[in-house]
Formats: sequence, structure tokens, C-alpha cells
Amino acid sequence: MDLPEKVILFTGVTSGIGLVLVERIACQFEKTHQLHFCVTCRNMNKGKSLEKMLAINHESVQVTLIKVDIGDVKSILEGCNKIRKRFSKMDCMYLNAGIMPVKSFNWKNILKSCLLDLNAVEMFRTGYGMFNTTQLVNDDGINEVFATNVLGHYVLVQEMIPLLEANAQKKLSQIIWTTSANATKDAYNPNDLTCKLGPNAYSNSKYVMEATSIELNERYNSKGIYSQIADPGTAITSLTLGILPMWIWYIFLPILWMVRLLLPNLTLTPYNACQSLLWLLQQCPEDLDPGSRYCSQTSLLKGNYTVQKKIDITPGEANSIYNKVSVIAEELLSKYT
Repeated sequence: MDLPEKVILFTGVTSGIGLVLVERIACQFEKTHQLHFCVTCRNMNKGKSLEKMLAINHESVQVTLIKVDIGDVKSILEGCNKIRKRFSKMDCMYLNAGIMPVKSFNWKNILKSCLLDLNAVEMFRTGYGMFNTTQLVNDDGINEVFATNVLGHYVLVQEMIPLLEANAQKKLSQIIWTTSANATKDAYNPNDLTCKLGPNAYSNSKYVMEATSIELNERYNSKGIYSQIADPGTAITSLTLGILPMWIWYIFLPILWMVRLLLPNLTLTPYNACQSLLWLLQQCPEDLDPGSRYCSQTSLLKGNYTVQKKIDITPGEANSIYNKVSVIAEELLSKYT
């Protein structure tokens, strides 16, 4: 009997949480579906390593590599042209690529939170205010964090809508965004959407991303397309290795395991972290709340599990933010098309 085909597009899966996610999805679905992974990647050598790994461990899984820099609209458009030529439908999109250019810990904020505000647990749960980041602008004049974490994915989704709609004629299509507990309304300035001026570009980008996902549901549910938000928790990945070298994280691990008794979102490993991303693919999209994050958590007693947390964004706010993202995207699209 022929197995049903499941075509999944990924961004940001050549390392860290994304790499483990691809492996876990292959393990979960290869016996029930003919899997075809469309992997977008900036570094094709890393993409080929992923393809080789899947060929060894999961022979039935097909892989198509597409060179895309998700922070570059021109590169996205070129990649999408290739994707549309290769595929006639898309079951699911995992929007996992992201950057957080950290320079150092913000020791002033950390000490203030611990000694004066007595808010250390919340700071360590979300990471908000813990780091000093580098503000970089790309060739289009857009903050690089916003360009990669929000704008590039927005353009990618819009370009893939015809393939998602084609799939939705037979079954529901999913878009799954990777967010962060770091996302907060406090970092968002409606007069500075891309956070050129603010100090919390990463937090802002994740908040705007969540609003974009919420509004996508409002606009495309009637066409069978559903957008969900997954929070992998805090894990040691390439993002955190930019803060401290691996050997220091290993020294901290016993302490982090103890802290996890209070903070189950401290998932620590990529395997634990991708729990919610995998869980969402196993659910009926109609049963999920588009205004919630689905969060990976782990504990000694429960192991890995997923919890739902409501997002502090009203429908009106989501609509307003989505429209602002759309305006920026349209300006760049007119430049490259």
C-alpha cells in the first residue's frame, strides 16, 4: 500500500534544535508517511551533512536542499521560485531560523534583578534583559534580527501560500513558528517596529512574530491554513555558545539541573527543546489555540511534555502589527520583483 505523502519545509535545521527536530520527525512519521523534507539553508555544506545523516538513518525520507538566506528577501524569492517548480503542495512549514547577536551578559541588569527587584527567577525563565546585543543593519537598511526572525519568514510564508492552499484542498496545512519566552510586549515600540533604536531587538522580533502568526490564522483559516507557535524553552545551542564556550556551560550544568526543579522550561538539550515543535505536528490544527504558545518543558517526574500559555496580544494588536510587517515586505518585494 502506498503511504500518504507529507511535504515539510524547514528553515534553521542544519544545527541545534532544528537538526534534532528533523531527526525526531523522521523517526515519528517514516512508517506512516512518505516524507519529503524541503530544507532551506544558507550554508549548503551543512545542508549536505543533514542530507547524508538522513540518508544513513532514514532511507525512505527524501530531501531537497534549497539555498536560501532567510534574512535576505532577494535570496528568499530566488529560493521560492525553485521550491514552486519542485513541489505542487506543502503540508507544513517549520519556521525555526533565528539570530540573536549577543555581545555579553548585562551584569548591571542581572545584579539589579537579583538584589533590588528580586525578580531573578523571571529573568532566568525568559532571559529578558540578561544580554547586551549587537545592532546590525542589512543591505536593505533593516535590523538584521528583525529581517531574519520576522520579515524573511513572513515573505517566505506569503510566497508559499499557493502550495499550502493546494494541500488544504485535501487536508489542513500547518505553519509552525519557533518563538521564545524572551518575547515580551515591553520590548515592542509601535513607532520602531524593526527595533532600530531599542536595545531588545530579539525580544521585539519574537513578539512581532507571535502577532504575525496570530493574524495569519485570522486571514487564512478559512482556506485550511493554520499557524501555531512553539516555545522550545532554554537549551544550549549555537545561540548560547555565542555567549559562553561549551566547556563553561558543562561546568554550569549541575546548577542548571537544580534550577530546572523551579523552571521546567529550562530544557537544556535540543532533544528536550523540540518536544513542543514535534507535538504540534501530531495535533489536529483546528483543536489548537492560535493565541497561545505551546511550550516545551521537562522534569524528572514527567519527562518531556508540552504546556499551553496564553500570549498577551489582542486581535487588534495582532492585526496592526501584521499590517506594518506587510508594508515593509511590500516595499522590499517591489524592489526585487
